[in-house]
Amino acid sequence: MRTILVFFLLAFFSIQFAFSQTRYQRIVVFGDSLSDVGTYAKTAGILRGGKFTTNPGKIWIEYVAQAMNLPMKPNRQEGLAYPTNIIGGSNYAQGGARIRLERGQTELEVEKLGITARPLYTQVQFFLQQNKRFQPMDLVFVQGGANDVFAQLSDVRNQRISADTAIHNIAVAANQMNELILTLRKYGASNIVVLNLPYIQKTPLVLGQSSQMQALVEKLVMTFNAQLATGARALGARYIDLSQFEMKITKNYTQYGFKNITQPACSLRFLPGNSALYCSPKNYVEQNANRTYKYADLIHPTTGFSELIGKFIISELSSQRVFSGRPLSRN
Repeated sequence: MRTILVFFLLAFFSIQFAFSQTRYQRIVVFGDSLSDVGTYAKTAGILRGGKFTTNPGKIWIEYVAQAMNLPMKPNRQEGLAYPTNIIGGSNYAQGGARIRLERGQTELEVEKLGITARPLYTQVQFFLQQNKRFQPMDLVFVQGGANDVFAQLSDVRNQRISADTAIHNIAVAANQMNELILTLRKYGASNIVVLNLPYIQKTPLVLGQSSQMQALVEKLVMTFNAQLATGARALGARYIDLSQFEMKITKNYTQYGFKNITQPACSLRFLPGNSALYCSPKNYVEQNANRTYKYADLIHPTTGFSELIGKFIISELSSQRVFSGRPLSRN
């Protein structure tokens, strides 16, 4: 590892110790596959999968929870022909989720994989049905939007809508996320952390598209993030810029121990739906690919990059004194 990574890790471990002394009592998560810790694990586990990464590795939120000595389990397991089983965890995120709209059964991922993909709005309703309100010492993470981008991209590619309409629709999706934050505030959430869209324009999936479609994805991401940032900050949420973080890592990825940032670490031909949900060590394209590749499949990060995301988020929150035991300010 290069010097820059060593300093990064030393800073993380000092922050991690500080986090272990915090007074937050629960982490609540609403999101999509980037934050899903096992909604589909009951069925995917048959193939040694369970999360959208290089299984059995952790994803970013598990590293954050670990640093705070707090549990991190899915609220329910369902989908993939498995009946709903509420297990009571505080992570409501589901792979495939859009922000407000239900995924249509004609969509490839839903149709082929059979995932439930509950929207973030539905996830919040599940929480409120079970808890009524948020508690003062809840730390609430909100993450999503990528599936809304991919839905717009699909509609443009199939000539159902124009590029301009897609850009309008993604701005609407960002506003829906901001409306969701307002709902969380209404029901007592005082410590809200919002993650913007990551650098999905450089995922293997998007890099395989035409230059015109790549440019559209970049415009969609920029539009969504700008709209989300304005609303989230106005509502007093802590805004984490994943996109800028990934952009910086991409420019110097070898200094962080990565050797490949454009190809999947998992052999896709052995994965149902080409999804990292089913990726396990037997599927790695080479030994330690879970640590030296950025992407597990065409869009999801490996364990190695997930850990880096988690450490970045921890560092960002620490620098803003989010973990002081007091609600986030509205400044």
